[in-house]
Amino acid sequence: MYIPPRYEMTERGEALALMRAYPFAFFVLNGEGAPEAAHLPFLTEEEDGRLYLRAHMARANPLSEALEQGARALVIFQGPHGYISPAWTDDPKMVPTWNYQAVHAYGPVRTIDGKDRCLDLLARMTAQFEEARPDPWRMDGLEPGWKARLLEATAMFEMEVERLEAKTKLSQDKAGERGTAILEGLAREGADPELMAAMRAALKER
Repeated sequence: MYIPPRYEMTERGEALALMRAYPFAFFVLNGEGAPEAAHLPFLTEEEDGRLYLRAHMARANPLSEALEQGARALVIFQGPHGYISPAWTDDPKMVPTWNYQAVHAYGPVRTIDGKDRCLDLLARMTAQFEEARPDPWRMDGLEPGWKARLLEATAMFEMEVERLEAKTKLSQDKAGERGTAILEGLAREGADPELMAAMRAALKER
C-alpha cells in the first residue's frame, strides 16, 4: 500500500483498534492465474507477543483448498471513508479526493483443526458480535446434531501477522479554516459520522 509519511498510522494500537472496530475484511489469496478474495469477519487476537487473525469460511468455497496448502495471505481492513469535494473550500489548487483509513495485514495461513478448538473459535467470534446486544445469542442453543454438521461444513483458519501497513488519510494537509470547511461540507451532505470524528481528531493533532 502506498503510504506517504504524513498519512502513515504509526501507532500499532491505533491500527489494532481500527481492525477490531471494522472486523469485516477482504481476505486475499493467490488463485490459479489471478488473486482471489473472500469477504469475512475476523477476530484480531494477541498471544505471547504475536498477532493472529482468525476466521472461517465454507468448505465449499474454493479458497478453502488453499488454506490446506499453507498459503500466504493479505487481509484488508477498511475503516471509515468518504469523498472530499473541492467545492467546500476556497483553495484554487484543491482537487477531488477520497479520505479513508485502512490496514493491510500479511502473513501465512493455516487451518485450525480439532472439534474443541473449532467450537472455541466460533464461541469467541459469536461473543464478539453479540456482546453489545441486550439479549446475546449463545451457541449453546444449537441442536447438537446440527452443530456437528456445521463444523463439518466449515473451514477454520488463522493467520499469524508478520507485517502491518496502516494508512490514515484524513485531510491532514488542510489545517485551519480549510479543514473546518471540509468538515462542514461533510456534515451538510450527511457523511459518515465515524469519518468526521476521525478527521476532527487528525486535524486537532496538527
